[in-house]
Amino acid sequence: MDQHHAQELKKLKEQGLVKIKLDGLGQYEVITHRNIPNKISHDFNIKKYRMVEFVNRDPDRPTLCNLYGGDPNRIIETFLDEEDYCRRTDIEDQELEKYPIKCYHEG
Repeated sequence: MDQHHAQELKKLKEQGLVKIKLDGLGQYEVITHRNIPNKISHDFNIKKYRMVEFVNRDPDRPTLCNLYGGDPNRIIETFLDEEDYCRRTDIEDQELEKYPIKCYHEG
């Protein structure tokens, strides 16, 4: 990891965010709330959902992401205006406090 990438990750961590890489039709990076990986794990493994929705918090590409499970995973992004982005991140922040850890199976 180069110095620039390390500084970027540190800055994101201070904001309660993480950068994740999604595999599918190619590798795809998004910036999300720190608990999104846990919610994805919970929704796919516990709730058996086939799709998970979350906000890409990349300031250059604020979008609503629909991640579809499968082999390979697929992601569809819908671009958000500032009002929708703020509303959705506020709602997501409250919801994601329920997901402090990853879930791999029931029990």
